[in-house]
This record gives sequence, C-alpha cells and structure tokens, in this order.
Amino acid sequence: MDNESITAFLFIEVKARRSGHVVDILEKAYEEILEAAAVYAEIDVITRVTASTARMGKLLLELMQDTICVHNPEHNISDTFEVNAIHPFLVDGSIYWASNVNEINLGDGIFAYVVIEIDEMQGTRSQVLQDLRKCDGVLYSACLVKRAKILTKVKAPNKLAFDNKVMHQIQAIPGVKTT
Repeated sequence: MDNESITAFLFIEVKARRSGHVVDILEKAYEEILEAAAVYAEIDVITRVTASTARMGKLLLELMQDTICVHNPEHNISDTFEVNAIHPFLVDGSIYWASNVNEINLGDGIFAYVVIEIDEMQGTRSQVLQDLRKCDGVLYSACLVKRAKILTKVKAPNKLAFDNKVMHQIQAIPGVKTT
C-alpha cells in the first residue's frame, strides 16, 4: 500500500508577497511536484503532486511545518514564506488528457485551472469528462475524490479567449453546474 502512487492537487495558502517565487522554490525542492502555479485569487499556489501514499503524507507535513526562504541575488529578492493552510484534493482515478493536447501550442498565452462542480442529477462525471476532452484549449481534467468536482487545466491565448472558452464551452456541457 505504501508504494501505491497517488495524485493530488494541493491548494496552498502562503504568507508571501510574491507567490511566483514560491512556485519556483516548490518545483525545485520537491521532485514529486509535477507542476505548480501562482493563483491570483483566494488561494496563493496550486500544485499537482504524484507520490507514494507514505511520501504524500510526509510531504504534506513538511509543507505545513516549514518556513521556506526565497533568495535570488540576481533580482535583489530575499523573502520567506510560511504555509497558512493546505487544501488537498485527491484525484479519483487518472488524469484525462485532451484528445488534441499534442496540437496545443504551449508557448504564449495564459493557463488556468477551472474547478467544475457537476450537477449529478443532469449528467455523469464520465460524460462531462468526455465532453471536456473535446473543448478547445483543455489540456487535462481530473475527477476529484469529492464526487461532484472536476479540476481542468485550460490554455488560452488571452483572458478574453479564456473567458469565452469557459463561458461558451465548459459551462455549456450538460451536467456542469458551476465553474
């Protein structure tokens, strides 16, 4: 059981003036963190982590107990951050990559994570996942252990295009309650 690999998204609240630097530190400090991004809303950083069940527990404890120093002499930056809270969301199964993910230009543009709440009375998670794979700009989707939630990563050329993708594609999928 300890060797079983699990994936989770960690929503991390930190005390830091520059959450982008926190992202850099986390990606370098932990090989289990496959991606991390600064979030400009109520949560400061989101990470996608894959680790054994034993290592996942240790990683969560390390993040909750440590103050991590951020120092970059090239940019005259010296800072520390403390983790206020971690909200882990385990992935229920696999990450479902979009059917056209290899065709998406990963260069310029914006990336966004979209938390989707499903109206289970209207549609099933599997049907919503299938429909998400067909949406322009969707890189991947993952069902979260909390039954009525899916987390999707989207790529768009700019904020307007992102807003239009969310509004016109994702929210139009039968079974999507809110984003």
